[in-house]
Amino acid sequence: MHSKTNAVFITGTDTDAGKTIFCAQLLAFLRAQGIDTISQKWVQTGWGKIDDAAFHAGVAGISNSEPLNLVVPIRFAYTASPHLAAKMENRAVDTEAIKLALDELTNRHEIVLCEGSGGALAPLSDNLLISDFAAQLGLPAIVVVANKLGCINHALMTIESLRSRNIDVLGIVFTRVSAEADEIIAADNIETIRAISGEVVFGEIGWLKDPSKYTPDFDAIGRSFLKRWSDYIG
Repeated sequence: MHSKTNAVFITGTDTDAGKTIFCAQLLAFLRAQGIDTISQKWVQTGWGKIDDAAFHAGVAGISNSEPLNLVVPIRFAYTASPHLAAKMENRAVDTEAIKLALDELTNRHEIVLCEGSGGALAPLSDNLLISDFAAQLGLPAIVVVANKLGCINHALMTIESLRSRNIDVLGIVFTRVSAEADEIIAADNIETIRAISGEVVFGEIGWLKDPSKYTPDFDAIGRSFLKRWSDYIG
């Protein structure tokens, strides 16, 4: 059994695995289906240079009508793991502020897409990993995998770490992080991870020349997510 929620934790195998692109594409797809969806970036590092929530909204063609403190509750200037970015400002990640912001958004919207920072075990502090926090919130997860050599190990370890925290894995999505790839390896990565993990694979986002635009190729991934989401929430 799982607790009922309308939020999902989007994590990845590493920094630059494609979480932001996936989150933006999924937001655009769900909004196009008439589903009141919003994205949230719990901790944004590199603030002033990077705004993932604004990127999501731009791809979806919407303006963020919610206050910044709800959509991006924690912001640090230094581009690093949240725990280090916080230390650089002699601050701490205020998890209570994140919880309150998430509560507000889940009350106002049908689905909230919560993009994590870095990989699934990125630290929010010296004694709290981001997946531990997601577990405290009772959120299911989607794992974004950069489809490249070595990702089988990264993906399976990520999935295992989520399961060990009793986090339900809704599914896996693969991303092409380079215009060039060994197609034999890329295809085998997907099938091997699917077979060993036993998890649903939503599909693969191909290399995007312009990631700021929605690609109709995502529609199949979006439909796969919606079916799994419907089954999950009952």
